[in-house]
This record gives sequence, C-alpha cells and structure tokens, in this order.
Amino acid sequence: MPSHLHESLVFLVRENPRLVEHLLRAVLGVELEGEVVPRPSAETLSEVQPAEYRADVVFELRPW
Repeated sequence: MPSHLHESLVFLVRENPRLVEHLLRAVLGVELEGEVVPRPSAETLSEVQPAEYRADVVFELRPW
C-alpha cells in the first residue's frame, strides 16, 4: 500500500502538471527545447514481454 507521502506527491503532480517540467529541469538537469505542455496520458506502462508496469501519474510533454 502506498504511503501518505507517496500519495501526496502524486496528488501534487496531478493537480500541478507544470511541476513536471520544473522537476525535469531543476532536479534532473533535463533541458526541454521550446514551450511544452504536459498532458495527462495513460497510466498503464507495458512492454513486448508480458511484464506490465503501472504508474500513478503520467504526462506527455509536447510542443506548444
């Protein structure tokens, strides 16, 4: 079962999608070219192998 901290962080990102862009730049040092808009995406992640991964929140960053 996810912790309260985990659920709180997921809530913050869901409610503030622009936080994704800030975290990528400030924390991970990822430079995004131009203006991007985070849009919610499917939270089920799968591969060709039978393994399936589920995310709590997923955003696609697309050019404006």
